[in-house]
Amino acid sequence: MPGAPLSLEIGIMRIAIALTGLVAIGGAARALDVSLKTPEVVLEAPPLTSALTDTTWLISEDFDTSSALPGGWSSIDYTDVIAPTYWNVNDLNTYGGTGAWWCGTEGDGWTGYGNMWRQQLDLTLDLSSATGITGLTYWQFFDAEWANPEPPDDTWDGGTVRVSTDGGTTWSVITPQQTYLYSSIYAFFLQDGTHDIPGWSGRLTSPDWEEVTFNLTPYVGGEVIVRFDFASDKFASPEDGIYDPALSAWFIDDVAVGNTSLDVYFEDDMEGALKPEWNPHAGPVTPSGDWWDIVDDSHPQPDGRPVYVSAPNALFIGDPASSQGDGTYYADDHELRPLDNGVELPPIDLSGDPDMETASIRWQERAKRDGVGGYQYFDVSTDGGTSWQEIEYRLEAGTFDWGEEEISYSLNAYIGMSDVRVRLRAGTGTGPEHYLYWYVDNVEVFYTKDATGIEGDLPAIGGKAALHDASPNPFNPRTRVSFTLAETADVSLRIFDVSGRLVRTLLDGRELAGDHSVSFDGRDNKGAALPSGVYTARLVTGETVQTTRLLMLK
Repeated sequence: MPGAPLSLEIGIMRIAIALTGLVAIGGAARALDVSLKTPEVVLEAPPLTSALTDTTWLISEDFDTSSALPGGWSSIDYTDVIAPTYWNVNDLNTYGGTGAWWCGTEGDGWTGYGNMWRQQLDLTLDLSSATGITGLTYWQFFDAEWANPEPPDDTWDGGTVRVSTDGGTTWSVITPQQTYLYSSIYAFFLQDGTHDIPGWSGRLTSPDWEEVTFNLTPYVGGEVIVRFDFASDKFASPEDGIYDPALSAWFIDDVAVGNTSLDVYFEDDMEGALKPEWNPHAGPVTPSGDWWDIVDDSHPQPDGRPVYVSAPNALFIGDPASSQGDGTYYADDHELRPLDNGVELPPIDLSGDPDMETASIRWQERAKRDGVGGYQYFDVSTDGGTSWQEIEYRLEAGTFDWGEEEISYSLNAYIGMSDVRVRLRAGTGTGPEHYLYWYVDNVEVFYTKDATGIEGDLPAIGGKAALHDASPNPFNPRTRVSFTLAETADVSLRIFDVSGRLVRTLLDGRELAGDHSVSFDGRDNKGAALPSGVYTARLVTGETVQTTRLLMLK
């Protein structure tokens, strides 16, 4: 083409070569040596101390005064949140020159793509004047989680290419001349509920950059939108430290559209300003709804057990109309839409007391998870909820009843900060076997500081129970904890260490009205001797919670 720039001539020749004869290019996928594992979580346990301490409660919520979330608490459906756009042009990895499209980001301590991404890059093409055999050709580099998938899918994360001829209302997958390397990407099933979406995943053939060609001849004479569509699942992305951080997700370079007669309709090597034909954006996900609620005895009671620790209410996420009759959210009951909801506590100020030594959060819970799709998260934010740090997630299968353990986490790392946010987040996958319910009660955020004496009780919730001072106190090696009941009641009397961890259950059953005294020998539930330090005895009688402080000196 006389007078055309060299790069344009090369691009047009490349289109012609790629389209002539519809020659297949490419090869077999190259295996990537990746070991998938559950992310390890390290929880800080505040050290035990023999110093006398005082305890102050910042949040103490039993959900018993209202059928709605308490003031300052908020819930959110994360399946209805518009995600950031991560398609961007940069020079991290290019086929040549200084720019390429990249589906990735430079995160906090990681680089690449994240969990539960849906990122789409649209290219609008005017082919109204196109003639002959017309096609799209570009170079791409791909690296995503693929090893050991679960049938019927043959890879985990990946990308595909779709087209729309009605302005983006409907889309269909198109197949490249080289064919896709995988026939069913799990992440698209997880997000859309559809198997058999083909595409790329893992690393491409050698060399890592490959040329890809699509036949656009069926769309000649009108406008067509080409979409580069990427999806990831919940785990094992660069966000979790799984892959080479410099070579993750999807890179696209040197894009050209033309025909075998060397006519060019679009070309971009991403070296200059962004062309208006491009539209990067996050993809939509069908919302599953906000399922957090305050429930009472009218709610289905799994296995006949109460839905609360302190009557009459508890915080709950699940599905009261579950087909299983036990309150579990089953994805199969909801057209395989995943559950992903969070509930945030009111902001916590850990900066107001210069004598603050330890800070903690604890709650009691009952949960049921399938072990594959159902999960529970505990997260912390220090920037007003803009970003969140995962402290722990629980995925193991089983039913976990009230009283098996009290969940407790240290907030020591955030002492001195005036706006600490914490949230509980729960969800499922989209498999028909994925399910979860989660009951939460007696949520407490508190801190300890130096005190000058041991007399008096710790702050109590309620105030109706008559829990008396332990005697002797301080003690070694044994003391007695006494209480009085005005009427026969279900009683639990438990001992917690300074971090809020349950160490001993002294009573858990029905007791008659009157005076009671229980011996505590300074040992935990396994019979092991506990170290010197401050402990809390907590008496729960249904509607009343009382605590008193114990000091063991050896």
